[in-house]
Amino acid sequence: MKTTNKLITLLVLLLFACNPAVKPGDLTKIGFDQLEIDMGKLEYKMPETTEIGFLNTGEHALVIYKVETSCGCTAPEWSKNPVKPGENGQISVTYDSEFPGKFRKTITVHYNGASSPEKIMIKGEVNYNEEGHKGSNRNE
Repeated sequence: MKTTNKLITLLVLLLFACNPAVKPGDLTKIGFDQLEIDMGKLEYKMPETTEIGFLNTGEHALVIYKVETSCGCTAPEWSKNPVKPGENGQISVTYDSEFPGKFRKTITVHYNGASSPEKIMIKGEVNYNEEGHKGSNRNE
């Protein structure tokens, strides 16, 4: 565990060293459009992507270091470039929909801010009928 923490610290320091727009100690703030996103009804085995919008509400460039998900069924993508103060960004999250029924997953965003990490929830329901085929209408 200590090795992992040292590695993360080293990576963060390297990120700052390689990016002159962000200096060590430059803490900023992030504001998310929503803290809970309802993806609605999804079709079985049909991955679905949602966007998590955010705004850099601080005075320094915002850098997202890492985005963790609560399970392997959720995959995040985000820009590694700094987001200037007052500018918007987004995190794309794809849910695999391999398991029928309701789901609720946590997305944890690590960034250069005093409030880091921030947590966002995504939820929804995967349709699946008794014959094992896709549900009939994902908007019902």
